[in-house]
Amino acid sequence: MPIESLREADSYRYLRLREQIESRPTDSNSVYSSGETRPVFVYSMSGKDTFVVEGDDYKFYPAQNLPGRVWVKWETKPEIVAEREAEKRAAEIAEAAKEQKLKGSNWLETTQDVQRRNAQKLSAQYSSRHPKDTAAEAQYSREVSEREAARQRHAKSRI
Repeated sequence: MPIESLREADSYRYLRLREQIESRPTDSNSVYSSGETRPVFVYSMSGKDTFVVEGDDYKFYPAQNLPGRVWVKWETKPEIVAEREAEKRAAEIAEAAKEQKLKGSNWLETTQDVQRRNAQKLSAQYSSRHPKDTAAEAQYSREVSEREAARQRHAKSRI
């Protein structure tokens, strides 16, 4: 929208209004059926806040009532989405760093924390390599342990 097509007498009022409206941006775009998107601003009309977009004729209209266009939906601005995702990733990284920090106020507690973490890692590695016991394997293990217990009882009775 070139400013040259606006009369000089009207341009000052238009620019002041535009400055006032653009001082309250939203994090949304208004999407129309033609695929066109326009930034949405908040403007106080008749004491109520209204979502407005700038028309081709240097006027501001409620976003859903832009002349010559059929409103489809609201859409979050891509830069806002990227910013929110970056904040989420930063929070996840901070949480991971917090978990990696060793616990303990002295050498013994810190060493115990390191040993606990190493045991957890080894346990996770082992469980990922070896599937859980099936019911048949569990039954076999019980039978073996019962036989071993019987042998020990028998050995004690001989003495």
